[in-house]
Amino acid sequence: MRAGQLMDMKMAQTLGIGRFLKKRKLVFLASGRVPAFTKRDGLWTNYDAVESLRLKGFQVQVFADNEVYDDSCDLYVFPKGLNHKLENKIGLIYTDGTFEKGVRALMGAKEYAGAKSISYTEQGMQGYNYVSMCGYSKAFVKGLKARFKDKFAAIEDWV
Repeated sequence: MRAGQLMDMKMAQTLGIGRFLKKRKLVFLASGRVPAFTKRDGLWTNYDAVESLRLKGFQVQVFADNEVYDDSCDLYVFPKGLNHKLENKIGLIYTDGTFEKGVRALMGAKEYAGAKSISYTEQGMQGYNYVSMCGYSKAFVKGLKARFKDKFAAIEDWV
């Protein structure tokens, strides 16, 4: 895929998120290798299982929700090979510091402004085959809108 391309239903079904995609439009941002589990700091990770499987990271694809606020954008990171069976063994990647830094580094290397603001969303938003994250800065959102002019729509903030 190339940056800015919308995820189609065939890819969504391959990733196991067909129903999810019916409610959203996801824009492809980047792919690359992201390390994980080196610091053993994730609160939800079974590190004995990670070691037995010799997992040191994942090849990932990063997508953004096309509806954004002025200062935040939801991101969906799809680690290759992550599925319900693997997640049952290793637990959630959520809160693993190495993975979070790796996604920031990947996005920074792809020249996305504000990549250092990327962090995990809340635990309840994590999926069994994706990691939910968010770019929490105006610079990140402004950069996406500038780079992919017609792909992102603003959400009106609700109070």
